[in-house]
This record gives sequence, C-alpha cells and structure tokens, in this order.
Amino acid sequence: MEAVTIHDADPSGRLSFDLADILQVVGARARSSTWRCRSVECVGPQADILHEASDDGHTLSGDGLLDAAAGVTQVIDGEFIATGSDGGEPWLIVRAVDSSLYVVVTDDHDLRARLRMRFRDVRDSSGDAEAG
Repeated sequence: MEAVTIHDADPSGRLSFDLADILQVVGARARSSTWRCRSVECVGPQADILHEASDDGHTLSGDGLLDAAAGVTQVIDGEFIATGSDGGEPWLIVRAVDSSLYVVVTDDHDLRARLRMRFRDVRDSSGDAEAG
C-alpha cells in the first residue's frame, strides 16, 4: 500500500480538517466498510464512541464511524482501519498523529488523487515514520 500525509493547517498552525473530512472524501466505500479503531484519543460529544471501540476492540460500521467522527471536535491520535464487508485485508488505514497531521495508507490510486484535490498540503510518505 502507498501512503500520503495531509498537513493542511490554519494560520495559527492548527489542523484545518479532521477525520470526518477525510471520510467524506473516501465517500460511499467508507460507509460500506467495517472499521477497527486503535489507540484513539479524541474530544467532543461523540468521543466516547470512538474511545470505546478503540479500548474494547469491537468494530464499527461505516455509518457508525462517520456519525461518530462528525461528532468529535478533534482527533488527537488514533488509527482507523477499513476492511470490506467480507472482513478481508484492510484496504485503507487512516492515522491521526499528535494533532499535527494525518497519514492515509491505501492502494486506491483514485482516493489518493481525490485527497490531493481536496486538501492543499498532501505529501507522499512511507506511512511509517510519522505514525510510529
């Protein structure tokens, strides 16, 4: 899989987007995927949903993840792993890194192109160094 990092920031240096914005670019495939959340730290009214999924190891439906992501004000850290409904190998990994960037790892060339069109500061990456 190939990775890009997204660094878009506002004038104060704070990220100008969040997980919900990335999932919106992913589109219908995000909704039809099953999601596993790991090491999530976030704040906002729906934060408990993501914390529970991360802590307990249960999966979320695509709709469940999109709804929860829309209800958080900031994802500080976390890994969000998408598989198809068949539960096979992951096709997408989204990592929030210390409120400073997101790493998106996927073989979906069209998705990487859509991310480059939607966000201003998208860079090629190994996907490893920034996410640890």
